[in-house]
Amino acid sequence: MSRFVAVLTSLVAVACGSADGTPDAGSELDGAGYPAPRTDLVPKIGTDNALDIGTWNIENFPRNTSTAALVADLIASMDLDIIAVQEIEDILAWDELVERLPDHDGVISPHTYTNGSFQKIGFLYKRDLVELTEPEMLFTNMGYEFPRPPFATKATVAGGPDLTLITVHLKAGRDFDDRDRRTLAIEALETHVADVITPVDPDVLLLGDFNETITSSVPRAVFDPFLDKPDSYHLHTDQLALEGRFSFVPSRSILDHLISSSSLADEFAGSIGQIPPLHVQLVNYENAVSDHLPVVVSMPIF
Repeated sequence: MSRFVAVLTSLVAVACGSADGTPDAGSELDGAGYPAPRTDLVPKIGTDNALDIGTWNIENFPRNTSTAALVADLIASMDLDIIAVQEIEDILAWDELVERLPDHDGVISPHTYTNGSFQKIGFLYKRDLVELTEPEMLFTNMGYEFPRPPFATKATVAGGPDLTLITVHLKAGRDFDDRDRRTLAIEALETHVADVITPVDPDVLLLGDFNETITSSVPRAVFDPFLDKPDSYHLHTDQLALEGRFSFVPSRSILDHLISSSSLADEFAGSIGQIPPLHVQLVNYENAVSDHLPVVVSMPIF
């Protein structure tokens, strides 16, 4: 596939202001030759005194030749520090996205399906705030449970705790077999997280597209390995679901979740998760970017 054209078209418009989604005239070019990303495309949700962490399924990234530029503008405008991403389908477009974010670095899973195709998962992070260890794929021998192996790394955060980050993209679908695969995956994940947690390294954040809702009993039961241990884990999307918020636009449900170890309770105290309504703020968002919205939590660190 040829390299994607680095032009942001005028097919998007911001509902909350007069901006039309195009780069500012005369924007300074960064080292890669791209204009600096816009920081006014949507309202900022990151704060200067917190670590703002999100998970975002950027559906079949890129949806078109303008998606990388648009996603870079959205990330810069929201001012997110760490973003776990899912459904990266083109490496050249991913490289373009990272190059368009001069304050961020990115790592992507090396995983491919048996036929050579892929929907990769990975992380974007602010290099001046966060350092990551070499990431690793987990459960690479468990293809039934994990069609896409989880991707794990350790983040050293300036002014904050060291975090073990694990991002996932679990099996999609509504059939019994699909839910069985997610159930077994979450059982394996909880066992792994429990083994990872030590007195020296107690802080774990599991985040990604779980492809499962939590608002009714049968799908919620898939999360029982974590929910049955409220003294050990916190599901950050519970309150958002109670408020009727959603991360998957077509079904108005939350499929994207963040689960933290109880050791982070003090760090997250008073922090309320956010799902920015990009589908409202940006005309044609679903066609140009994704059918998922980011889910973000903030950890005061300064």
